[in-house]
Amino acid sequence: MTTVCSLACMPWSRHWPTTYARSANFSMSSIRLKLAQPLKVVESDSLDLLIQQPSDNWAEYDRQVSFPVRAQVKWQTRSEDCHNYGMEFLALDSESRTRLEACIKYYNQSPSYSASAA
Repeated sequence: MTTVCSLACMPWSRHWPTTYARSANFSMSSIRLKLAQPLKVVESDSLDLLIQQPSDNWAEYDRQVSFPVRAQVKWQTRSEDCHNYGMEFLALDSESRTRLEACIKYYNQSPSYSASAA
């Protein structure tokens, strides 16, 4: 299941400065990022992302420590107003998994689902 929502993400590398992105949607396994400027990446590159959890309290949101995840670029496209990147999460640790689940629950979605037979 993909959750339609927005997360603040910061793809970063020691080779280029921190870039701010927003998510178009995300799930427990992947995220689609939207950026104003292109990243210097190709499909299969891995990036470190810092994700900020959504919050109704702006002061709390600003004080939080972002959580890191590693993700691999699966696809990229250019639309009229932005650059889109499909990223698959790689080996989430238990803290990142818990925090990602909290992000999904914030948007009143279930972090997992099962397909039932028709």
